[in-house]
Amino acid sequence: EPMFVLPERMQYLVNDCTNTGVPLVSYAMRVLQEILVTGRAGMLVDMPEEGGKPFFVLYDGDDIRNWSEDGEEPFVVLENSRLVRKPDDKFEFEEKEGWRELSIEDGEYFVRLWETDDKDEPYIVSTSQPLRFGRPLDFIPFAPVSAFGVEFETSLPPILPLAQLSHKAYMISADRQLAIHVVAIPTPAVS
Repeated sequence: EPMFVLPERMQYLVNDCTNTGVPLVSYAMRVLQEILVTGRAGMLVDMPEEGGKPFFVLYDGDDIRNWSEDGEEPFVVLENSRLVRKPDDKFEFEEKEGWRELSIEDGEYFVRLWETDDKDEPYIVSTSQPLRFGRPLDFIPFAPVSAFGVEFETSLPPILPLAQLSHKAYMISADRQLAIHVVAIPTPAVS
């Protein structure tokens, strides 16, 4: 298991780092799994709107939709879809497409939640400005993590060569078994 050295004020993260009861060890394993399978993951430090202690939110590599690190106003757009109950059927749910936009505007951090209406037109659901000690943040608390470090650039999943090799070994084994089967079948011959 990974070992963590945290300051006293962050010890609460060891047993619940996501505000949903997920321990830090499980979170770290999930991040590693995502990096191996898709090549990257995204970690957001979020806070409850009503205040409270910060927690981690994990985004899969394919949920990181767009970003810009350049310029004075960087931004990150994350897929933030959710399930909503269908109004006419209490047993059915449908996916409501949405996005979370993290941006720096005039040196301050803002979060906007976007969704689509019935005509698939995007609109802003809410805008918030997380505070730290009563002051706005001047950075985006999001870190893209890849097999090569903390970077946005996409790369092939590290496990892909092993999966390709395993697939090739299966194909060779299947071809060999088919050849043995064909050779072993009795063939009637007439002279």
